[in-house]
Amino acid sequence: MLVEQGELEEAETLFRENLARRREAHLAPHPAIARALLNLGVVLDDRAEFEEATICLEEAVAMRREVLGRHRNVAAALGQLGGLYLKCGAFAKAEAAFAEALELARETLPANHPDLRRRLLQLGNLLMSQRKFDDAELPLREVLALEREHGAGSTRLLGDALHRLGHLLRLKGELVEAEPLLREALVVRQKLFDGPHPRRRVHARRARQRPRRSR
Repeated sequence: MLVEQGELEEAETLFRENLARRREAHLAPHPAIARALLNLGVVLDDRAEFEEATICLEEAVAMRREVLGRHRNVAAALGQLGGLYLKCGAFAKAEAAFAEALELARETLPANHPDLRRRLLQLGNLLMSQRKFDDAELPLREVLALEREHGAGSTRLLGDALHRLGHLLRLKGELVEAEPLLREALVVRQKLFDGPHPRRRVHARRARQRPRRSR
């Protein structure tokens, strides 16, 4: 609740206390410790405390691997870790994390599950940011096709998939196919964000609470 409200400093304190209690109550490796590490790592990531966040998320992934094996919750933790690597500019590590997360999602989730589509979008976005356009096109086309078939209409995921694939095709010079995708993405996003949206206030509070880094 505190994270959703943007109260990150208080959330960090509570998650640190929770992690300490879990370490006292359980012998590692344990799923409760892994979950506590993941929660703390996500909050530290939001607060731009990237070094400590990396330590927490890497330990969470390793612990979930050891306890759960090839499991959807390992894929979720890898997705968080890959996103953090991406923020830190560790592109090779991010790609490896996203690729493994997608592989696990394919193994453990049905084709209509939204988390599978999120893993595809993560990998496609990363490959696109590295200008690996041909490699990025495959997951972006797949996520769009799956979202059209299984999604719930005008969702954020649909808008993101349309925009990213359209932008990719525009960069490749395939303007005839890119233009309708970008137009549709704009329509979807307008439907989502017309009027006041509560997450905008959350993001604003998060931004205010992030410590400024000296350059």
